[in-house]
Amino acid sequence: FGNVIMTPNRTAAFLWNAFSKPSTEDEVVSEALARFDAPEDIIRKDVRKFVTESLSKQVLWEVK
Repeated sequence: FGNVIMTPNRTAAFLWNAFSKPSTEDEVVSEALARFDAPEDIIRKDVRKFVTESLSKQVLWEVK
């Protein structure tokens, strides 16, 4: 890819910042519900997708 600069959208930036500290999916869903005007099932699905993809690409690490 060489030198690539990506600009995340508002939701992606929120998720990245939310998971920059140890957080559970439920904690991030609660934060997102307070910030965004979207149904909980959509937010929960988006958070799960972000976590799954980030873990598979080793961008996030699961802490037990």
